[in-house]
Amino acid sequence: MRMPWKAALQTACVIAVMVIGLSKAHAAEVTVMAANAVKEPILELISAFERSSEHKITLIWGGTEGIAK
Repeated sequence: MRMPWKAALQTACVIAVMVIGLSKAHAAEVTVMAANAVKEPILELISAFERSSEHKITLIWGGTEGIAK
């Protein structure tokens, strides 16, 4: 089934906006709240993420109850 030309044009515009938006992305600082219980795996994931991107992660550690509030 062929896509109507209006739907095809809308799809192409959405894809173009997404590609333009991705090319203008800048490094960001992201804040993550995490429980002390998952500290080791989180540190490994954050380290790998920061190496593979230009983003900086700030970690806030706390207890599970404090984060849930």
